[in-house]
Amino acid sequence: MDYAWTEPKPGDLLLCYADSLLGEVIEEVEEIGLIRQGIRPPRGLQIYSHVAVYVGDGYVIEALGNGLVKSPVSKYFGKADVWSRDVDDTTRARIVGQAYRMLEAGYKYGYWDLFVQFMWLVFGLRIPWNSKHSIICSVFAYDCWFAGGYKIAVRRNCAPEDIAIFGVLHYQGRF
Repeated sequence: MDYAWTEPKPGDLLLCYADSLLGEVIEEVEEIGLIRQGIRPPRGLQIYSHVAVYVGDGYVIEALGNGLVKSPVSKYFGKADVWSRDVDDTTRARIVGQAYRMLEAGYKYGYWDLFVQFMWLVFGLRIPWNSKHSIICSVFAYDCWFAGGYKIAVRRNCAPEDIAIFGVLHYQGRF
C-alpha cells in the first residue's frame, strides 16, 4: 500500500486515528466487532475512530459531542487518511451540499446512536433505531455520500471502519 501524503478534495472523507481516550475506546470496540464478524482490516493501517467530510477551503464538517460543526482540516494533519473514489465535480458538489444542509439543520450528536452501534459491534444485537436530527460521525459521512449517489457501507448505522472495509471508497493516502 502506498503511504504517500495527499491533499483531500471536496467531498473526500478523512478517516481519523484516535487522539483521545474516547477514540481509543471506539477503535477497540470496532476491533471487537470486526473479530466477531470474522473480518480483519484489509490493509496494514490501524482501525479508525472518527470520520470528517472535507468541504474545501481548508475545512471539514464533522459530528462531535456538541453536534455537527465546521472545523479547520489542519487539526487532523498527521492523524488521518484520505478516502474517496474518482467522481465528477457534480457528485462532489452533492456530497458537500448535503454536509452543509445537515450542518444548517442543527443536527445534535447522537449518543443513543453510539450506544446502538456499540450493541451491534460488541454483541451483534440490532436495536431498531432511526434518529431524527441526531447523528454520529460515520452516519453523517454515509448520508453525505448517499446524497452523492453512493452507498459507502453495508448499513447506514455504520462505524468508521465499516466505511474503510466496504470497498466503495478507496484509500488515497495519508493526510
